[in-house]
Amino acid sequence: MTRRVWLILLVSLFIFTGCGQAIYSVKKENKAVKLTANQMKRIIISSATERGWMVKKVSSGLIHLTHFRGKHMAKLGVKYTKSSYSINYLDSQNLKYDGIKIHRTYNSWVKNLERTIDQKLYIIAMQ
Repeated sequence: MTRRVWLILLVSLFIFTGCGQAIYSVKKENKAVKLTANQMKRIIISSATERGWMVKKVSSGLIHLTHFRGKHMAKLGVKYTKSSYSINYLDSQNLKYDGIKIHRTYNSWVKNLERTIDQKLYIIAMQ
């Protein structure tokens, strides 16, 4: 094949594989810090609001978070105990979710939330 055909194939592959990523989920066990479930809930809620997520407490141990950016929306379920938390996909709009893959922006939002929660847990552990 000519260079031009290879270049077109390579660019096409990059474009199509870059559009979607597997959904990023979080499951963390916190062994470094002794917290109550209420303290873990407060850490999750403060981290979420700092990152622009709207918070809705569903039940003891479960919070739903919703994030809007322009036409895009993502909804997460966050389960927590005094020693762990998990973040899972619930719903989205305009993020190209196909049942397996989703736009990389969603994963970025979840990773930023995870990082903020972990930073707050680390700060408590260092006190």
